[in-house]
Amino acid sequence: MLLLLFGLLRMMADAGHFPEPSLLAIFAAEAHAHLRQVEADLAALGHGRDGAALGAVLDTLHTLAGAARSVDLAELEWLCRALERVFAAARDTGAAPGQQGAVAAALALAPQLTGQPAGRIRNQALALCGQLDALAAQLAQPLSTP
Repeated sequence: MLLLLFGLLRMMADAGHFPEPSLLAIFAAEAHAHLRQVEADLAALGHGRDGAALGAVLDTLHTLAGAARSVDLAELEWLCRALERVFAAARDTGAAPGQQGAVAAALALAPQLTGQPAGRIRNQALALCGQLDALAAQLAQPLSTP
């Protein structure tokens, strides 16, 4: 649904119906709401209250990545996809992804990528993508039993 909305908004902006910054402002507001939901779902997951929270996190990150792509925010898209890989690996192996390190840093940086991020912020996002991919690979390894 969100992707359809942003696609329509993109076509309207391209046709000159309203200026591009308003599209980014609409996107940023929606993205911030999605990121808050991810954090709430992760908190529920951390407290063991909601078994569906991990699926909700994956769905929200997937939606946000697609929406970011539709407004040409590549670094946010890549960061969301890297987070998706971490949580998918955690789901598949039953491992705990945790909220420290790269995951926490990515969630803290993501809101800064919803507008016109500076080059330093974009570089940080790319570095975090590498760290998240390493974490996803680590989580994907089967747990060894003694």
